[in-house]
Amino acid sequence: TKAFLALTRFSKKVIGMLPGRFSDMNFDLLEIAAWQTYIRRKKKEDEQLVRQLIENDHGLLIDGIRDAWKDAHEGKGHLLAVEKDYHCQGFQLPDHDELLLQRPRKPYSVIPDVVDDLVETVNRKNGKIVFMDTGELASLGHLALILRY
Repeated sequence: TKAFLALTRFSKKVIGMLPGRFSDMNFDLLEIAAWQTYIRRKKKEDEQLVRQLIENDHGLLIDGIRDAWKDAHEGKGHLLAVEKDYHCQGFQLPDHDELLLQRPRKPYSVIPDVVDDLVETVNRKNGKIVFMDTGELASLGHLALILRY
């Protein structure tokens, strides 16, 4: 592996190494190990990016599900960071875009999982989604939306 790194022009792209020889390794196990290495690296990079964006907030950070809902539906969401186990039910009045978190007295429709809908909305509008471990965004209401502008 050191010889490969010395020869290749892609050494900076290597994110992990597995010991042994490929000829001695089961391809399925090699695939699983490589995928796990990639997932760990991607998760670390995503979490680092989110922390950086939160720390360097220039008025583009929205926390709390109601404000994130509004801005995401307006297409302003660049990156949504959300705790992976966070779920929330919501409500909407007919002909109103506002998200309600408590059951209104007037006729309403139920949004079974607001977080799932928010993830789909940001994704549909070409935003990026990053799932964080439970509790990492508790101080921000369990999610943060970084705006495009």
